[in-house]
Amino acid sequence: AVVSTQSTGSYKWPISKPSLMADTKDVMDSSTTQKYWVDVQLRWGNYDSHDVERYARAKFLDYTTDNMSIYPSPTGLLIGIDLAYNLFSAFGNWFPGIKPL
Repeated sequence: AVVSTQSTGSYKWPISKPSLMADTKDVMDSSTTQKYWVDVQLRWGNYDSHDVERYARAKFLDYTTDNMSIYPSPTGLLIGIDLAYNLFSAFGNWFPGIKPL
């Protein structure tokens, strides 16, 4: 199951380079964006591939490097939730204040 949303702002948000949710030292260069998407993917992992961090990173990179991507911008966040193992992670661009949520 996939749930997606996008937001378009009237001003530009500062964003980090793509990183995992667990990373504590995000690199906030001078990048900004007016478009930001969030994709939540629910999955049922199996014993051999229940690394949800690797899954979130790989899906984010697949979606943002594909020329035929359905996403309106290269800036966003992919949240992966593994229902079988009760694990979650996220990978993407972060703006100030979003990680504590």
